[in-house]
Amino acid sequence: MTRLKTLTIQFDTQLVENEIQRFRGAIIKLLPQKEVLFHNHINDGYRYAYPLIQYKRLNNKAALFCIGEGVENIGVFFASNNFNVRIGNKRHCLQIEEVNAKLVDIACDTEQIYSYQLTNWLRLSGRLVGTNYFYYFCTMELFKQLASLMLPSQILDYFDVVKVEEGATQIEISLDETYPESYKADENIESKGFMEPTTITDFPIRDHKLLLHVRRRRWLNRKDGVSFCRPLN
Repeated sequence: MTRLKTLTIQFDTQLVENEIQRFRGAIIKLLPQKEVLFHNHINDGYRYAYPLIQYKRLNNKAALFCIGEGVENIGVFFASNNFNVRIGNKRHCLQIEEVNAKLVDIACDTEQIYSYQLTNWLRLSGRLVGTNYFYYFCTMELFKQLASLMLPSQILDYFDVVKVEEGATQIEISLDETYPESYKADENIESKGFMEPTTITDFPIRDHKLLLHVRRRRWLNRKDGVSFCRPLN
């Protein structure tokens, strides 16, 4: 079992969506350049790893989300004792509204049956024994849980992580649109399968290119026979 620390700090400062990058820049300006986890720049290059301190907009308010080492490093921000920032043309004094610290246990439930797929596998001792099957789908489930923690929460409100594949130079995460309970309860709405996936290139993880394969559902309103896509807010 792996235990991962996370910390969410929400401020009372209102943000619109296009101000998130400005909020990030405002925080970075408060801190020494050497604090790499806040900006992910090393000299003239980049820290090619998933951001451990992330800048969010939660409930329309500015927030910081820290993972693992980022939880320890966030103390640098508070030690600066300077919470006056300029976001766009407005000046704000950041006031903490809510703090949420968690210890997330990541493990594989040995009582649960998992579906899995083997590709490009290498046989061991002439055959792929049961323990290797078990190792594969436990590892895959762990990858899915880690991917769920690292992806933006807005994505996980609408999509499930269904597959994670790691190659020599890239990591591919497949996401399928969920079937919301409100649609399941509505007899007039039916899922007609998935549309062709859209591939998005995201921030690199551990020097690996990150590809997100996103599949949207095609919905049908039986009442009027109109097909539609579920709105993503």
